[in-house]
Amino acid sequence: LLVAGTGSGEGLATMATIAAEALERPRPITGLAFRLEDDRWLPWLPPAEDPLYPQFKELQLQSLGRDYAEQKELLDSLHTQRGEDVFVASFSGLRDAAGNVRSYSLWSNGISTLLPKTDAVAFLRDGGDPLMVAWDRVFDLLCRLMTPQGLYPERYRVDGYPTPDELAALSE
Repeated sequence: LLVAGTGSGEGLATMATIAAEALERPRPITGLAFRLEDDRWLPWLPPAEDPLYPQFKELQLQSLGRDYAEQKELLDSLHTQRGEDVFVASFSGLRDAAGNVRSYSLWSNGISTLLPKTDAVAFLRDGGDPLMVAWDRVFDLLCRLMTPQGLYPERYRVDGYPTPDELAALSE
């Protein structure tokens, strides 16, 4: 257990370093940071403009990536045993030219998919580059197609695909 106040830059930096080292060991628990709000512990990240944000964001993605990979393995095995044709989408990460990291998943057309909750969702388009859209925007426009499964980490079942008009709206 690592504890630091959200206003303690030095404490948070030390905590992030120790957590990153712990994630390298076999069977780490988590690299997620939590904050007590009222009576609940909720996942926490420093504000995006905070110099420590990139470290904490990377720890978050490493932890969630590991959790989603283990979950994917179990769900793939379960669907195979049951003879169900469900695509369990991977939780993937990318680093941009500035060194910022974010997660994304691929929403497949024509097959039931279990999407991990990621920073962005990629849609394949005929003859073009994938359309990458922020999760919140996707959920705002397409929540009728997305059913939470009550898992940890959460996945959303999608049995449809956005219409051409919806894809156009997502790209605006």
